[in-house]
Amino acid sequence: MASLQVGKTLPYFELYDQNGQLFKSDAYVGNYRLVIYFYPKDHTPGCTKQACEFRVQYPAWSKEGVLVVGISSDAVGNHFQFAADYRLPFTLLSDPQSKLRKQWEVPRQMMGLLPGRVTYLVGLSGQIEHIIDTPFPLKHIDETRHWIESFHKKNLPKEV
Repeated sequence: MASLQVGKTLPYFELYDQNGQLFKSDAYVGNYRLVIYFYPKDHTPGCTKQACEFRVQYPAWSKEGVLVVGISSDAVGNHFQFAADYRLPFTLLSDPQSKLRKQWEVPRQMMGLLPGRVTYLVGLSGQIEHIIDTPFPLKHIDETRHWIESFHKKNLPKEV
């Protein structure tokens, strides 16, 4: 599979969440706008900062029909503890052998030493509308916020 790009349809995938439940993407694509973010590892400073910022924004974003999903190679049990420790209200998916990360060709960062931090913003059509590829956790939050704010701009009545 080629790397995902803006305008492409999000491919079907399934992974286990922090509660051991199978997450099937087709249950959500078309019903929600999706923020799917890959991150390196639970309980690390940057990943914790990013997850906690998503947590802060999540109540407002969920009112906009946005579902946040985090993905890393951590085990289900690690995700469960991470979500519990930081009261994360969104789904964390376990990609233990990084199969999905490899299929989607998520680039590595820090000269190839760390798994990449990439966020895919997926519209109701199932198409990828924006990709955030930067090692800076808060940049993912800012760009996601701008994407969500754009929903309102698109729906404003045209001036006469």
